[in-house]
Amino acid sequence: MVLNYLKRKNPDDGEILERRIEPRLGPELCGAKSEVFDSGRKTIVDCAHVKVERLETYPVLFSKVFKEFEDSKGQRYDYRYWAERENFFLREFLKKQNEFTHVVQARHLISENEAAKQVLTCDAGITIADWLRVKSRYADTATLSHPFQRSDAFLRLIRACLVALKQIHDHRIVHCDIKEDNICIPYAPNPFPGDGQKIHLEFEKLKLIDFAFSIAHAIPLTQILVINPDERLPYQSELLISALRSDRRSGCPNAVQQLDYRVDLFSLGYMAEKISAAGLDCPPGPVDIRALEDVRSLVQKLKAFDSAPNICPLPHDGLIAEIDRLLVQTAGLSQSLEFKVDGEWTAEEMAQGQGAGRKTPMTPVALPLPTPVSPPLTNAPYRSGGSSAIRMPLLLSLALAFAGAGVFLYREAGDGGSPSPSGARIEKKETPLAQPPLAPGTDIKPPVPSAAPSPPQPSPNASADAGDRLLARLRSDEDPIFQAAFGDLTQLMTSSKPAAAGIAESIAAEYGDALASPSPQATRSRALGRLIWMANAGNPFAAQRVAAFEKHYDEVKQTVAKTVWWVRGQGAQPEEAARWMEDGALLAENGDRPAMLDLAFARGYGRALKQDRVTSVESYLKVIAHAAGGDEISTRIRQSAVRGLAAILNIIVEQKDQDAAKRLLPALESKADSGAADMQYYLGLLSECVTHPANLDAARQWYRRAAADPAWKRTADHKARLLGRWCPRRPV
Repeated sequence: MVLNYLKRKNPDDGEILERRIEPRLGPELCGAKSEVFDSGRKTIVDCAHVKVERLETYPVLFSKVFKEFEDSKGQRYDYRYWAERENFFLREFLKKQNEFTHVVQARHLISENEAAKQVLTCDAGITIADWLRVKSRYADTATLSHPFQRSDAFLRLIRACLVALKQIHDHRIVHCDIKEDNICIPYAPNPFPGDGQKIHLEFEKLKLIDFAFSIAHAIPLTQILVINPDERLPYQSELLISALRSDRRSGCPNAVQQLDYRVDLFSLGYMAEKISAAGLDCPPGPVDIRALEDVRSLVQKLKAFDSAPNICPLPHDGLIAEIDRLLVQTAGLSQSLEFKVDGEWTAEEMAQGQGAGRKTPMTPVALPLPTPVSPPLTNAPYRSGGSSAIRMPLLLSLALAFAGAGVFLYREAGDGGSPSPSGARIEKKETPLAQPPLAPGTDIKPPVPSAAPSPPQPSPNASADAGDRLLARLRSDEDPIFQAAFGDLTQLMTSSKPAAAGIAESIAAEYGDALASPSPQATRSRALGRLIWMANAGNPFAAQRVAAFEKHYDEVKQTVAKTVWWVRGQGAQPEEAARWMEDGALLAENGDRPAMLDLAFARGYGRALKQDRVTSVESYLKVIAHAAGGDEISTRIRQSAVRGLAAILNIIVEQKDQDAAKRLLPALESKADSGAADMQYYLGLLSECVTHPANLDAARQWYRRAAADPAWKRTADHKARLLGRWCPRRPV
């Protein structure tokens, strides 16, 4: 009877229905589930390489599992490296929670078993992509497409994103995949109250998520990033795409490793443009038009970072200050941020969003497209040093091995370490060639490591993180920190040799790959210097890398140094000459005498480098100083350097190069005063034939001093007799 009575009632007669609450005679009917606010176990993403689920736990946890799959051709692809890499980031965030307040946090440190494939994180809130599904109604607006359609909410969103990005950019971390579903904003009150009650967004708690494809200076990549550059999406920066393509050509993840904050700011600008495309709800009046223009200018400024130069300091504070000004301008600080939820867009409606062309205030914003992920490169076109690359699983296991051995590895940089050996070099066999003569390699002068104090016994937590800390210090930009860390590693090898040897091999592999890569010269120079340091300290893996680099240099030299272009300066420059000279400059910086000879010749005659006779002479003099030993190799190097020096000085005299002579006189005089007869002779030539006006008295004095040496007596006496006639001056 009661049911029949209710059926006869007019459904619009709300007053009667509200007064009568009838008992339910059947199971409770569940309404349509919310795509945004529903909790409990829920699959967020399930694709070929990853599955993301919201777990029915308290507090709520998210599980991301990277998969291994097989394609139609039977090729297996394993994406678990990226789970291990994201866990590395989460461990760093956990250790520095006060510094990383705007990034997703792990529930706990990932265990060894979980680290192989799973990432487990706390609930960071609702993604911007899901908030764009919510039809919101503020106290002073009609129903809007989404909560960010009101101008002050939009500005607060961009401001909170900039604050979060500044946190990671200050630590030289680049997210590389900033879009709507990788940024979360919680709300209050939580859980969602429903029943028409108001909620508000907690912009100050905004979190960045999904760091699997992020890059960091302190956590270098060992695999090429699997974002597919051939399927570029509009939110991806051209800087990112160019770096991805460069790494695929080289086979090493070096170009991506050099990316900076501009990649993320461009992606933020694209997201802001997409969200604001349907129009913003601004306060009425003349402020409306001006505010919209200012917002549009801000969005374009963010997108312009794709082609802007890398500047220092970071631009984030200036952009945040500009947003604060716009908030005051639009009276945003006095508006309530509470809104009611008037419904949600369905997935089908969201899929019909038309992007920047939308004009209606009630049109859904298009769903974000998934990041285009490519299969890992199984056969990279280039590999340096064979198969010695060590992946993240090994590094994790090493950290655990350190903990099991009970060795405390961490030490502050101020503790110091073994000093860098002056002129420390590695000996290699000389490969003689015609002019310019090929001289032997450099000598071993191993450093004397300083005695390190016995490390204290660690606590369990300190031991668990010891391997990570040691790795970070070995990758430090600061040489004293690196040297101190390597001293700790050397000491550790006596008590935990397998683990220490593994981590030493991994670091040698990283620096070896950087040395063989197309990275900037400064990066490669640091890599070679550290490999030489490690090799001289007895690390066989580093010695192998240095030997391989020197061997490659000598092999290319066999081709380049025999060409007519190198010997006579005729014909086209060989294709490999420029890179070969770059490698030679690196070796020369680290005291490799054959490379120093080649570099001196190249500078003196303008081969692959700008001609600079003064620098060439200085390089020859440096080689002579480094070849003062009495062994056969040093003697041959010295003879080659003396011949090269004489040839360049003769050219300076014959071509009356006054600028070069003026710059060289102080250095040559210092050598001549110490008794070098050859320098005394050439000072006589320069004084007589090049300097203006000619100083014949000085020339005669230098010739006479050179004649005191039996080897130069005949030549110098003859010159003294012919003074003023053998090399007459050109008319002025």
